[in-house]
Amino acid sequence: MNHFLISALLGCALLAPGVIHAQQPDPGIIPGDILLMLTPDGRAQTVADELRTLDGVVTGVQVDGEVSEPMRIWLLKFDHTAVPQQRMLEAVKRHPMVMIAQNDHPVT
Repeated sequence: MNHFLISALLGCALLAPGVIHAQQPDPGIIPGDILLMLTPDGRAQTVADELRTLDGVVTGVQVDGEVSEPMRIWLLKFDHTAVPQQRMLEAVKRHPMVMIAQNDHPVT
């Protein structure tokens, strides 16, 4: 099944009231994975290159692959032991070439 579809369904479930508490880490995420949707002129490699370091820490970020060409969705992987998941997600979301970003979730 398509990563984007699965993530979109999981995203909707997480938005439902009472599903998750903001203070608690989500045990259902894949540490070190971030899905992102690029702007029409965005490039995943540029995003990765510009986030190689964050707050002076080497992130180990790399483009893992394109998930959906028509929707411009890509998967980034990074060293979650060097940079907290939430901090990296926030940095990706703020990048000017990124429209939307979210944690990746396992499919069972």
